[in-house]
Amino acid sequence: MPTTELYTTDPPPIPAGVDLRVYSNPICPFAQRADLILTAKKIPHDIVHVHLVRKPQWYLKLNPRGQVPFIDHKGQLLPESALVFEYLDDTFGEERLFGTDPMKRAAQKLLVQDFEKKFMGPLYGVFRGNNIEDNITSMTTMINKLEDLLKQNGKFLFGDKPCAADYLIWPHVERFPGAQIAMGQLNEAITKEKFPVFYAWMDCMLADEAVKATGRTPQQHADFMKVFVSGGEHAYDLNGKDYTIHARKEK
Repeated sequence: MPTTELYTTDPPPIPAGVDLRVYSNPICPFAQRADLILTAKKIPHDIVHVHLVRKPQWYLKLNPRGQVPFIDHKGQLLPESALVFEYLDDTFGEERLFGTDPMKRAAQKLLVQDFEKKFMGPLYGVFRGNNIEDNITSMTTMINKLEDLLKQNGKFLFGDKPCAADYLIWPHVERFPGAQIAMGQLNEAITKEKFPVFYAWMDCMLADEAVKATGRTPQQHADFMKVFVSGGEHAYDLNGKDYTIHARKEK
């Protein structure tokens, strides 16, 4: 079983010849956005996983937001998952996951913003037991919107292959079946019978090579979220990998 290095102490220096370092975390859905484009576009990079509970002081000095992903590309620093995704898309490779049409790029960004408001936030609200009925209603409204888009555009949100919008919303959709395992209300409200087009899109995404390389199983997500919501420290080993945590007591 592979071992993942997880740092609360100083990371190793950037290897010689590597232009891109990515500060990430193996269970964060926002970090997975960066993982997806790095994998899909086969971008050479070095990666340092930061412990998100025991955040080291060196990382907070480097990135005062303390969030992941965060990139260092030839000394240029950039936070925020959506910005990191777009920067990597514009900088590496000939093909653009956002495409080259400005209006289609804008349409994808607007969809992602709508998704974050109507599905992402409510999903985690349901898992925490907050405003369950209202949050489920918001999620189903967003799924209906996604279904309408898929019926119009094809297997994926904007065509016959995954684009930026597919990858940007996927990490939160990937965690949805995990929430279903723990929350009976979601099982009743959102089903394959009610939303067949949405579930067909999920199956297409699960067959994508970048998704397969970066994803976790619903049970792994459910087990992790249960510990996290209960107030426990991140139980990284629940994700099916061994972790070596490099730690020291911060001064």
